[in-house]
Amino acid sequence: MNDDLQAIAFGSRPGSAITPMRSRGGETAIDSWMRAVAAGARGHYAAASAELDRADRSTADPAVRSLAYSTRASHLRQAGRHARARRHDGEALWWATGEATDAVARAAVLDALIGLAADSLGSARFDLADRLLARCEIVLAGMDDGEPWIWTGRLRLRHLWVRTESALYRGEAHRARTAMLERVELLDACPSVRHRIKTDLIAAAASAATGATAEAAQVAIECADAARTHGQLPLEWAATSLLVGIGTTAQGDEDLIDSEARLRRELNARGGGFTPV
Repeated sequence: MNDDLQAIAFGSRPGSAITPMRSRGGETAIDSWMRAVAAGARGHYAAASAELDRADRSTADPAVRSLAYSTRASHLRQAGRHARARRHDGEALWWATGEATDAVARAAVLDALIGLAADSLGSARFDLADRLLARCEIVLAGMDDGEPWIWTGRLRLRHLWVRTESALYRGEAHRARTAMLERVELLDACPSVRHRIKTDLIAAAASAATGATAEAAQVAIECADAARTHGQLPLEWAATSLLVGIGTTAQGDEDLIDSEARLRRELNARGGGFTPV
């Protein structure tokens, strides 16, 4: 794998410019997938889609094709399009079906299952989401944490996110906040600035749900600032949206509402499908 791309997509340099694509023979499908992840993290959804097309065309590896479909689903889910995302996650699981003989294949299975669980939450199918998360635990139990974080710790963190969201969707705020206590250990091994920001943002949402709005607002402000610093526009929008929902920050509510609308328009200009336009 390309170390520069890995640092941008899943590491310490998410705000760095994505390097120009190498010659056709010098870059793997995994590299194209990481380019798509990095582009999507910056809200460049159209560019990410083109990279995923390139990854899909350049490989017959079912695990990589599965990762590409899961990534497409993630970009749709960020815009609240859970039904469309579910179709892509289902395709991802189809490609990942079979004996997961290596870390990448196991990660593909987990990305698909976790994505399907998140899609189910978005369509209020809470019991299905919990069953899918339980299936994930079986795969996670057999995971070798000696493998690269992209294929191990990243999935443990995503699983925690969706478990927490499941509790929030059910109105079980204290269970959500308790679940997020697990993040401390998981973040110790996390090299990804982007994943750290998102984890803190979900923790802020759990705090807000328990009534700790001042604490939640402060963390959300820090998340928005960090996302802005690192060019992670979707996370900046998500943090701003949470602040709008909390409505108890030092910044004026009207300014927050204007900021949320401006960020959403920018995401749509980059190929997102956020509504209202």
